Amino acid sequence: MRRPKNLGRRKPMIKICFKLLAIILGFMVGVGLAQGVDVREDQSVDLEVPVDLVLVPVTVEDKGGKLIHSLQKNDFEVSEDGIVQNLTYFSVEPSPLSIAFLLDRTIDDRAQESFRQNMRALVEAFSGFDEMAFYEFLAVAKKLQDFTFEKDKLVKTISKVDFVPVVLPGLSKLMPVVNDSDLDNAIMTAAYDLQRRARNRRKVIFVVSNGVVSFSERHDQPETKKFLLEKGIVVYGIGQGNSFLFRKVDPIKKYAGPTGGEVFYPWKSRAFAETYQRISVAARNQYILGYTPQNKAQEETYRRISVRVTNNLHIVGRIRHRAGYYALPRHLHYPNDQVSKDD
Repeated sequence: MRRPKNLGRRKPMIKICFKLLAIILGFMVGVGLAQGVDVREDQSVDLEVPVDLVLVPVTVEDKGGKLIHSLQKNDFEVSEDGIVQNLTYFSVEPSPLSIAFLLDRTIDDRAQESFRQNMRALVEAFSGFDEMAFYEFLAVAKKLQDFTFEKDKLVKTISKVDFVPVVLPGLSKLMPVVNDSDLDNAIMTAAYDLQRRARNRRKVIFVVSNGVVSFSERHDQPETKKFLLEKGIVVYGIGQGNSFLFRKVDPIKKYAGPTGGEVFYPWKSRAFAETYQRISVAARNQYILGYTPQNKAQEETYRRISVRVTNNLHIVGRIRHRAGYYALPRHLHYPNDQVSKDD
């Protein structure tokens, strides 16, 4: 068979076509991600940071509860166990979020109605670059929707939640059956899922609960808080009770406070939508402060962190950050390295 004479001339054209096709495909993928196409596996690039660098996300509010955005690196002072640290990392860049939303099935009728009216406001409070998973919980947590960028899919899933009353008829009026929720199980379930998301995403657990929890929940849960701190997961919540006493003992605070989050208590339906927006903005727009501890850990120890703003030009109302972290010795950071006793 005779070889076509112009085959050699077509090779450059073929290469050009392949290059053009690659450019078009790259553009289509970029547009798809920007529009929030559901991606089964988050393929964001992980950021490489030194393993012994301690990162502290910080939220600073003025006296009116508004975020202060204009602070610089020199405006902060970070201490670890009372010792001032040298800040070597500072960032104010907004980051995409991975949100695990947990809904208590026993919230009361008023909270249910407010929640249903504001389902769209919930998902719209977060950007197209944020991913969200949805869970309902009672005795155990059940994931109804895996992490997705598709807001319509989330709204459809949320509308299917089967709420149940807190108190059920028992053997008598004096012995009712209480539908208590296992909040700790729900938070740990979400935390395990969040730890597998891309490292450059800020991990957030968002809980809506009435605070009626199982008996074991009335005690501290150190393993859960330790896991949240190790994985850099922040807990925010919406509590149902509005009395001063309830807010003091609200179990969500056991997780929100140590991780640098907050619990809100909206009363009116409109306040739910405003709270969603506040949580979204606070979680995304944080100062990230980083330092390498001056004293190396010889064994696993919990170290307390404190942050203060040294710039007197700003009237600071509140500074929120994680309360501490678990420091690991070098041989646990680098298990395959030969570490000398003098290191």
